[in-house]
Amino acid sequence: MSHEVRTIAKLDAFHTIAFCNHNAVHLNWGALSVHIPRHNFKHLAQMLHQASIHVGGAAGQPLSSPSCRLTQDSKGNFELRFPDLAIYLSANDLLQLVLLVEEAILALGEGDEFAELQYPTSPVTVRAQHWSSGRYRPSMN
Repeated sequence: MSHEVRTIAKLDAFHTIAFCNHNAVHLNWGALSVHIPRHNFKHLAQMLHQASIHVGGAAGQPLSSPSCRLTQDSKGNFELRFPDLAIYLSANDLLQLVLLVEEAILALGEGDEFAELQYPTSPVTVRAQHWSSGRYRPSMN
């Protein structure tokens, strides 16, 4: 069985999204790679878009999609948790991830579903916070 992967969105060499012939989306963020079924990826994109509208404000309610959960701490940092791992993101990283995911959605030809989404109409204030133990930490169940 062949396994063909093509990059559909790229921020830099370490932050990419690829699509494979097994109908899965590969989210590569730093040293982590998450394989997400295509139908769950659309839900992730909608959830991340919703979160991007509120970046810079007070910590909001956790958001969930069928494959993951997004929470924000009191300092404005985010945890994107999948079943087996978590990605810790500053507010700026989250906005970069949103742009990457939205680019991938357009490349997959599913942008019509996002045409009705609303974007912030005023500037968004982002405070970048560094994690004391590094940017990416393994999931602690």
